Amino acid sequence: MPPQLVYPHLRSRATQDEILIAIRDRLRNAIDMLNDSNCFVTDQPIPFHMPNGAYCVTVAPGEGTFPPEFFAGGGNATLTEQGSVIVTPMVCMKLDRPFRSEQALLQPDRGLLWWKRSILQALLVWDPSEFPGSSWEVTSPDGRPLLRSELQPIRASAPADVPEHGGWIGVQISFVKRWDWNLKT
Repeated sequence: MPPQLVYPHLRSRATQDEILIAIRDRLRNAIDMLNDSNCFVTDQPIPFHMPNGAYCVTVAPGEGTFPPEFFAGGGNATLTEQGSVIVTPMVCMKLDRPFRSEQALLQPDRGLLWWKRSILQALLVWDPSEFPGSSWEVTSPDGRPLLRSELQPIRASAPADVPEHGGWIGVQISFVKRWDWNLKT
């Protein structure tokens, strides 16, 4: 799908759920192996229950701040949040095989480092073979930009065992997102 033209004057106010859903949908559309059973929005990066299968990706809201320079004098009409979203790919290791962590980390087309690259590619660029240098933006289903600017990666954790889920390893990738809140009912 070709990139949509994004016009700055069409930027609009958004809600946090709209943004999280747009990111989840982009991951599902850009990475063939993802669908509604293994890529989902959750309240925290590590879900309480892991889905069946060998991999999953969660999209969770992170912390945010409200820059006072945007709010000053404008009240809720100028409520901007600089928040974050945490995308966490996780893969299940075959515990009965030797070199299980190396395989889970380095396996082509499904190792943890492949997932990290695929997520960065999906959220930061359009199809690089067709549109080199073009960036993907978080938009509503009708193409309205939801953020003040593109997602910005800020941190990636080291690969680690997923707490309370034996046999799974994962990495958390944090992105900054800046948006103007839609507080209308």
